[in-house]
Order: sequence, then structure tokens, then C-alpha cells
Amino acid sequence: MGMDIFGENPKLSYEKPEIDWESDPSEEEKSKYFDALTKFELDHPGYYFRNNVWWWRPLWEYICDVCGHLLDDDDFNAGQYNDGHLIPQDTAFKIGIKLRDCVRSGKTEDYAIRRRALLDSMPKVKCTHCQGTGIRNDEYVQGICNACSGLKTVKHSKTSYMFDVENVNQFAEFAMQSGGFRIY
Repeated sequence: MGMDIFGENPKLSYEKPEIDWESDPSEEEKSKYFDALTKFELDHPGYYFRNNVWWWRPLWEYICDVCGHLLDDDDFNAGQYNDGHLIPQDTAFKIGIKLRDCVRSGKTEDYAIRRRALLDSMPKVKCTHCQGTGIRNDEYVQGICNACSGLKTVKHSKTSYMFDVENVNQFAEFAMQSGGFRIY
């Protein structure tokens, strides 16, 4: 599952490439289209931003932390889901500016370091696949639990959610140039 964030009114210098999928395009035509689409998205950072859920949720939490004064309760909650929630243009631009300033000042790097330390300090939890026995006997695995390698515990699930400064920086650029955005 991922989050596809589309700019509502991005600044575009040329038209988005199109392909007629119903004409059964050749592999070469598909390849040319995807290459052109990738170039278009790189040339127009306000058009589209994507993160899988493991990257988006920590990013949105950070946005809520540093830009909470720009968001309402609806934004806080709906930003965690891909149901088309709209962040309007003025708010999106202000989010982008605030995030860019945090990256430039080192605040985002400090946050990333603190977050990593917190996650690294979390105790392991009982493996839910084997109920902490180290052994599975189910329709998928017979023997040593493949989730915990027989150790009975695993890292906390929160440690799977990733955060880094470059992702914040890319989203800041997107937000400033998006003309508002919807989260799908």
C-alpha cells in the first residue's frame, strides 16, 4: 500500500505525456512513455509525490509535528490515509516553506537522529506469528518460525517505518509547487 499525492494546480512547463492503452502499445512504446513520464515528473516536482506507507506515515507525523499550526484536526487524521484528502494551496505552500527551513537549519536531521535513537531503544516484542514459542505449525510453516528465526521475539513494528531528511526535502519541494495536494 502506498500514498500517491497529486498536486492540485502544479506549475507545468509542458503537457504530461499520454499513451493510448487501448491500442495495445508495443513494449518499446510503453518504455518510451514511462521514460517520458519519469522525465515529466522530475521536471515538475509539484505534479506527483509518492511514498509507500512505511515512508509516508513518519513523514506525515513529522509534518504534523512541525506544521501543526497550519493544519486542522481533519488534516491530522486524514493525512494518514489515501482517501483523497485535500490540503489547499496556501497551506501546502506554507508546509513546503516550513519543511524546507527545517531541513536547511538542521532541525530535520536532529529529529531523524532522535527518532532513530528512540526506535533503536525499543525492546523487542513477542512474535505474533508463533505466539512467542519460536515454532510454527500452521498452513504456512512447519518448524522454526520464519518471522523470528526461532528467537521468540521480533523488533517492534514501529521500527519498520522509515524517515530521512531527503524524503522531507523532496516533499517540501513538491508541496511548494503543488498548488495544493490530494492524498490518495
